[in-house]
Formats: sequence, C-alpha cells, structure tokens
Amino acid sequence: MHQSYLQKYNFLKRNSIPILLLMSYAVALLLLILVRSGETWALCEPMTAVPPCKDETNCKTSLPAGYKSVDQGIEVDGVNASCQIVPILTEPSVNPTLTLSIDESDTIVADQIVAEYNKTNYSAHTVTIQASDISDYTLVLSDVTMTGPMTLSGASGIKGSVLADNSWGYGWDAMDVANENIIYNSATSRNLKDVAISNGSLDFSRKLVFATKFNDNAMAGTYKTTATLSAVATPAAVLDYVSWNQLIYMQDMTPKACAEASVGAEQTLKDVRDDSIYTVAKLNDGKCWMTQNLRLTGDSFDAKMSKAVNKLLGLSYFDTNLPASYNQNFNTLASNKYYVVPNSNLNGFSDSNFYIAQVYYADNEEYGAYYSWFAATAGAGTSNLTSGNATSDICPKGWRMPTGGEFGEIQALVDSGAETATSTVNGVSGRKFGGGFWPFAGRVFNSVLGGVGTSGRYWSSTAFDETQVYDFAFGTSTTYPVDNSDRYGGYSVRCVAK
Repeated sequence: MHQSYLQKYNFLKRNSIPILLLMSYAVALLLLILVRSGETWALCEPMTAVPPCKDETNCKTSLPAGYKSVDQGIEVDGVNASCQIVPILTEPSVNPTLTLSIDESDTIVADQIVAEYNKTNYSAHTVTIQASDISDYTLVLSDVTMTGPMTLSGASGIKGSVLADNSWGYGWDAMDVANENIIYNSATSRNLKDVAISNGSLDFSRKLVFATKFNDNAMAGTYKTTATLSAVATPAAVLDYVSWNQLIYMQDMTPKACAEASVGAEQTLKDVRDDSIYTVAKLNDGKCWMTQNLRLTGDSFDAKMSKAVNKLLGLSYFDTNLPASYNQNFNTLASNKYYVVPNSNLNGFSDSNFYIAQVYYADNEEYGAYYSWFAATAGAGTSNLTSGNATSDICPKGWRMPTGGEFGEIQALVDSGAETATSTVNGVSGRKFGGGFWPFAGRVFNSVLGGVGTSGRYWSSTAFDETQVYDFAFGTSTTYPVDNSDRYGGYSVRCVAK
C-alpha cells in the first residue's frame, strides 16, 4: 500500500525577494502476509445436530456459542459422522497501521513567509508519525533542491543562529528545540529515523525546518525548495501464538504467551467451557497462574453446552488438559474417551469413595468449587497412580494442576515470597504467596464444608501413595506447601500455565 501527498508551495518573500519552498511527502506500508502453518479443517455445514444420538430431540440440539464443528471427512451410510466440536479461540493477528502528516494534514499544506535581510528566516513544520504492529520503518527526506535567481550556498552542520549570508538549509529536531539552535544541512537526502519502535508502535512529532539567510546584495526573485518526505514500515510478523496482550480465552494460553509477560502482569480471561471469567497473572516464580479458584462443574458446563450436548460430549482435549484421545469423534462415540464433569453435590466425599469423581460448588466465585482428586485429575488419579503426576486434569487447555512435593511448583511459589499476614481481597480473607492471593476457601471432608475463612487446601497433580496426594495447606499462621491428604477430600484447584 502506497500513498503520495503533495504539499502546496511555501513562500518566503520580503518585498522584491520572494522565496518559494515546495515540499512533497509520501507514506508507504509494505504489507507482509504470513500464513500460519498448521492443520486445516473444513467446517461441517450445516451443523444443526450432534450425531449420532438415540433421542430424536437431541438431534436438533444446535452448537453452543463459542464452539464450531470441524469435519474429518468420514461418512457412515452417506451421513457425516466424524464432526468434532472445538472452541472458537483467538487467532494470532496483527493490524499494521502507518500514518504520516505534516502540520496535522495528510493532504496539502500551505506556508508563506516573508524573508528579511541580514537575519535567518525559518519555515517550520510539524511532522507526526503514528504506527502500530510494525517491526521496522524508514523515514527519509529526499530529492531536496533549492532554485532561484541566484545560487545560494548550502549549509553543512551549521546552527540557524550562525547561518552564512546567502545560504540555505533544513533541520530536523525535537519540538522543544528553538529554530536557531537546530543544526542545518543541505544534502539532497537524509535519513530522519531517530525514534525507536516501542512494542511495535510509534507515536511522535518532530520539527522539519527550512532556513534561509540573505544579505543586502542578494538578487531579488522567487526562491523555491522542493523535497520528498517518505515513511515506509514493515508490519510485525504474524505470531504462531496469541500474544499476552491479545489473550481472550483461558484456552489461548501458551508457553510463549506467558514467557513474554513481565512478572506482575495480569489478564482477565474467559473459560470457553462454561464462560466463567478468571483473573490470571505472572507471579514471582516466573510462571503464569490462575489467581482465582477453578469453579467448573457439570452444572456450569450444562448451562453453557446444554445438558444433551454435555452427556454426549463431555470435555475434550480441544478445551481441557486431556490427552488427544479425548477427541469427540462421533463415529466412535460409544467407545470413545471423553470426560463428563460431575454435577455439584456435597454428599459422597467420604473414605468409601477414594476413586469417585465428586464436585461441590457453594455458589461463591471467590472460593470456587471443591473437587475430589479423582475429579480434579479428570479420572486419571486411579489406584494405579501411586507416585508421579497425573497425566490429565480439568484445567483449561494450556493449563494444568501444579506439581507438589519438596521440589514441586507449589513449594517454589511459596519460596518466591510468602506473606505471613492475612490479606483481604473483595471481602474475602486469605494469604498471599508468590505475589498472588489465595483465599481461605476451606475444604470438604466427610461431606461437610469447613474451614472457610480460616484455612485453604489446594490439590497438586502429584500422588503421594495409593490413597494420598501432595497438597498445599495453609491457615492464618501456618503454611504447609508439602502437605499430603486423602484423595476423597474436596479441595480447591488452582491451575498453572504449561
């Protein structure tokens, strides 16, 4: 894309010695189109049903907002039987822009001045450059010439206050520099780039000043200066990930997005699975954490997806920290792996249910939901897992439960900074670890919710033995980052970015 602009004549004249200055300028943006590589799917059209289904009414279930269908190209009896439901997440993108203006105009600028004898005369212009999503740029003044009844000598590194008689030049400097203190030259071209790009953006103004000085022996007439001012920018490359500042969904998070954020940076993101809104931040340990407790339940998933869709689909690796085998292939739905989050129920958290998925949500967004470890690990926390970390959990895609134990991520977070005093955020009491707030959400034990307001219990992904798991426990004056508890307890879940 290239745009050209012509300025009006700029006149300098005094009585019989008129001086004419003409400037033209151009702005260009070289569009660099980068294609994001990766797998491409065709949309299933139309997608007004969730096949296969036994209940005819379910076949009329439309897709929930925020999801789309993709086609694997498999047909059974002439019917598309391989559609997959995937969230519509944020695509990496750039929107490069570049504007160049002189004296607040991007079309034609007029300037007429009268030159006086035995003093330097100035024609000053404000040049403004604004750009976004660019990686580089050039700003060049070129084709500079001076014509008139007599030949004027060109300035070469001279301040305006000491410009020689019958000479001319142009200067480029900050807006607050006086014209007489600017250094003037008369080269036919000059690189004016003197401002660095910041976060892919530019927004600055500079003075472009033309100067002449005549003595009493100068030949009367019209003197004209012409010049071309050009700006060219290279757009920033399209990333293969959504940058930190462009994150919208929890599922947008990637290691690269977290890496580019500075410690203390915060975002507010939506979980595409049930539209819950969470705050996240890069904490003192250099990792990105949820700074609110997870509150996904079967009820909240049903409310977003509809109960019929939930029972057919459950969670998949498209939106949840699950293996790729949880893929919602409708053609093999009867034998396909997927995970359905249990509905909220306070009953069932007991020592007879070590390997049963239990979830309880007390309708408190600050405290979040309480999960048995089997539920928190999306069914991966079986009796066979007696050490090491669970391979899956109910954290959003791009996130996972933190590791526990002496060398785990919870211990490292506490080591990065633990405030002993109780803090209050949004009317809720808790403690700050690693720069993030952790509420006293309590825990569910033997189907009773207790400890709310005085203690917090948070699961890790790390098994301690056949029946117990490393967890994070703290109270108003105690901190146990390497605690261990029975798997059937209902504890809070905080997710950390992968």
